[in-house]
Amino acid sequence: MTSKPPFDGEVMRLGDIAKVSAGNVAPKKSAFCDSGKPFVRAGSLSGLLAGGSVQSLERIDDKTAERLGFRLFPAGTVVFAKSGMSCLKGYVYTLPEECYVVSHLACVTPSADLSKYLEHYFNYNRPNRLIENPSFPSIKLSQIEDIQIRLPEKSIRDKQVGRLEAVIDLVDICKDAESRFDDLVKSRFVEMFGTLEHPRYTIVELQDICAYIVDCPHETPKYDGMLEYPAIRTSELVGTTIDWSSMKYVSEEEYQRRTRRLIPQPGDIVYAREGTYGSAAILPDGYRFCLGQRTMLFRADASVCLPQYLLFAITSPDVKGQADLLNVGSTVPHVNVKDAKRFRIPLPSLALQREFADFATRVDKLRVEAQVQKEKLQTLYDSLAQDYFAI
Repeated sequence: MTSKPPFDGEVMRLGDIAKVSAGNVAPKKSAFCDSGKPFVRAGSLSGLLAGGSVQSLERIDDKTAERLGFRLFPAGTVVFAKSGMSCLKGYVYTLPEECYVVSHLACVTPSADLSKYLEHYFNYNRPNRLIENPSFPSIKLSQIEDIQIRLPEKSIRDKQVGRLEAVIDLVDICKDAESRFDDLVKSRFVEMFGTLEHPRYTIVELQDICAYIVDCPHETPKYDGMLEYPAIRTSELVGTTIDWSSMKYVSEEEYQRRTRRLIPQPGDIVYAREGTYGSAAILPDGYRFCLGQRTMLFRADASVCLPQYLLFAITSPDVKGQADLLNVGSTVPHVNVKDAKRFRIPLPSLALQREFADFATRVDKLRVEAQVQKEKLQTLYDSLAQDYFAI
């Protein structure tokens, strides 16, 4: 059995190696402009971490910022929520360029050579661990300043950061592969079946090829009691897959109440019908699902349509375009069951649908392999981070 090598360095107080401060009070909408520097809000962190860019954020010009007394935070500043519900999630983001930052965010500005080290430190030691009362989540700046951090000499830090960055790069490659697999299947769908503008097969309405089209109960599920049954919501529908990381569960009583219209079964398709509408996924075997908020369920008529074909038909650009037209001028983007029933899609033979389904299944196996590799890499990252940052 090998022992962990002794730590060669110092344990430092964060406030002694970085400036810890709060961001700026959010200005009125009139203060924003088309140019200037980005303004980062707490609510934008999840989007930025999911691959978004500061280029899409609201902006403030320097003259307005100076008049409002705003402080500009340099690239390399590590930011995270210090109050509010975003605080519970523990999102950590490092500014890639100079930004103004909302006051709900804590800003940790180290010297340049410590920026990446602290970014990985907080990615491992999430700041939400400092929350004392989850009912009123908040973190004091003094708590952040008093964090004790292992600080090896620079050459060792650089090697540690290099290893962690290498693992993250591989994780990103796996994430990119996952999204590209979905694009591959969608492009194959168009290649085989054409589009509404250039149809190759008879165009039918969705109601003609579904045995059931069912809306969810229009009320929030009760998440209390013995929680056993997954209540799938729009947040779990990512592209054409199910994201289990945010899944919530309901009791037997709530499950029975939410499945009175129809009991979901494996092979049914759940569709996001409000907000970020258009994502969908096939329900897998081994679970007893019910519909959460803002979803609807499609069950293919097996005599004319296969579930895998139907999944990519309803998530195709053609169907998304039909939904977009229904939402022109809408303040709350959504799809009604009545509208969904009228969605127009091509209907090839079952033999061609099976050919497409076989292709989608092979691609899905590759997607699962990428997910497995991503999870293994994340475990490796956590193991290295524990060695480097645990005191």
